[in-house]
Amino acid sequence: MDLLAFGTSNNEKFAIGRDACREAAIELQQVSLDIDEIQGEDMSAIAIDKARRAYAAYGKALIISDDSWAIPGLGGFPGAYMKSINHWFTTQDLINLTSQLADRRIVLTQTIIYIDDETMQLFSYDNSGTLLAAPRGNYGKATHKLVALDGDNGLSMAEVLDQSTDNAARPAAQVWHEFAVWYNNFTTRTH
Repeated sequence: MDLLAFGTSNNEKFAIGRDACREAAIELQQVSLDIDEIQGEDMSAIAIDKARRAYAAYGKALIISDDSWAIPGLGGFPGAYMKSINHWFTTQDLINLTSQLADRRIVLTQTIIYIDDETMQLFSYDNSGTLLAAPRGNYGKATHKLVALDGDNGLSMAEVLDQSTDNAARPAAQVWHEFAVWYNNFTTRTH
């Protein structure tokens, strides 16, 4: 198996990436890096800057991931600020904010970037879902309990994670499968 560093301290993201990549004979190694992230509304610019900073800190090829959450009923809020929202808001705060929305859609945009000394490759995938009216499940942060992603059979993200289902089969793994195909072709061409 090919070994590749994944710069993240998020164990859930690592598990999804690890399981999806393992199917393609890519072994991810979790590397925790303390990277200051720029703030803004352009998800690609944030992820590219994060990848460059991670590569500068680590000094070897690696991948990073970043997520953005858009609630169309709130004009796309919170976008790249979901990590902060999960830190500041309780589950009830999110319910209060979204309870009157007629449009209950939410879109999780997942971005993965591979970077080495010569190559930077970005992968992005949108996972649509629904905001739930009440929390379901135990695992994770407020959003885990209040979001059901399409393809997860109506279960909240927390319920999916509570069941310890196959990470590689989850909708959240789609971007990882795309990355794995590219990476295997890339390493075949460069080695």
